[in-house]
Amino acid sequence: TVGGGVCQISSTMYIAARDAEFPVTERHSHSHEVPYADSQHDATVSYGGYDFKFQNHLDMPVIIRISTDGETVAAELIQTNNIKSP
Repeated sequence: TVGGGVCQISSTMYIAARDAEFPVTERHSHSHEVPYADSQHDATVSYGGYDFKFQNHLDMPVIIRISTDGETVAAELIQTNNIKSP
């Protein structure tokens, strides 16, 4: 929703993508400080405006897993070659 925390997810994804060395192709910081990330680690998104994008440079799909414990958000980028089929 508008102003409803989507930017916390995109900021968490930005940190995960950057740490995993995926090329970030679009990222914008908020115009004001946010409580969950400093300006070097936030990634604002706005419908019809700002977006956050990164590129999968691997030769396999990547699973994006987002989780929360109700207070914090975590993101994982998982290479599919590490997934065992049932």
